Amino acid sequence: KNVPKVHCSNPLRFRRFLPRPHKMREAENTLLESLTIRQDLAKANPEAYREEVAESLNGLADLFVELQRTTEAKKLNDEAITLSRESWRKDPRWNGDLLARTLITEMKLLSRSDQSARCAMAEEAQVVAYDEELKNSVQRIILGCSGQR
Repeated sequence: KNVPKVHCSNPLRFRRFLPRPHKMREAENTLLESLTIRQDLAKANPEAYREEVAESLNGLADLFVELQRTTEAKKLNDEAITLSRESWRKDPRWNGDLLARTLITEMKLLSRSDQSARCAMAEEAQVVAYDEELKNSVQRIILGCSGQR
């Protein structure tokens, strides 16, 4: 598998576009194009492009969370979680951060009243993540959970 891996380090990268709706549409169009390209590549070689498809799905889901398009975000992120878990099982070290990011997006989608599920996802994200910045942000969520269970 000699496919270069490109992972987005900042799952909240779209916030800078929030004051400019036309930029959000531009971001959405770019992400949709990226997803289409990666899905087409995955048709020919699913193993080689699983992570890239998951990352595009998660990026689009994260954008939709920011736009409060939660139904669309949930559907995309569910698929991203499935693909990320498959990838993580095959190579935990390389794909842990991807799975953690999809779990963080899922936490954003859960109702505030479902705190126990949010905390369980945060704990799972903490276990699978390798990037220190990502682990630290998840740790802050977990600390907020300790008094709420």
